[in-house]
Amino acid sequence: MPVTAEQRRARAAWDRLEEIGRKWGVQGDNWKDCRRAKTYLGALKRTACRVYVSGLGQAFAFLNSRNDETVKQAGNDLADLVLGGMGISAPAQSQCASLIGYLRRGGLLELMCATEESLALIAWLCRYLEGFGVTADEESQAEPEQEAQNG
Repeated sequence: MPVTAEQRRARAAWDRLEEIGRKWGVQGDNWKDCRRAKTYLGALKRTACRVYVSGLGQAFAFLNSRNDETVKQAGNDLADLVLGGMGISAPAQSQCASLIGYLRRGGLLELMCATEESLALIAWLCRYLEGFGVTADEESQAEPEQEAQNG
């Protein structure tokens, strides 16, 4: 039976969260008390908004520029999943930079495919984290309002 693009994305997101959970020491489904998971979810939710407002390249450049390691990890994980979903391998050190480079060299079709892949993967990652009871941290919720006010 063939696997749909959504099934592939859902599996990739689930596998990535299992890998992250092992790294962070999350036991089973006990994600809701993990502070890093809250920051990670907040970064993903903000990234979806940034993709719509500023474009995919700018959204990933913003994630790549942050000082918070969890936010950078969210960007690198997402970029790795996007590149993998498009059949492109990237060096392990900075998937965000690899995706941005790919977007710069590519054309409109590559940008549209990467944007669709990114938004779909963000949705799956957020669904799973929210299903585990994770809520985005308050700082994550306040930041878009501050960005809008600052122009």
